[in-house]
Amino acid sequence: MDHPPGGAFSGKAGSGWTDQELRGNAFGVLCDGGLKVMDLEIERDAKGNAAFNGKCG
Repeated sequence: MDHPPGGAFSGKAGSGWTDQELRGNAFGVLCDGGLKVMDLEIERDAKGNAAFNGKCG
């Protein structure tokens, strides 16, 4: 999946993913091609699962 600069994304991650890993784009899962994660918002449910959205830039 290609994420162009400024491209928005959203998704879910299990409780094993930390907020820091998501913010740091661990393993390039949110933004590829060396793009940075920007404007990331993360919400956790009672079980610790994350719902997130942001953009690549």
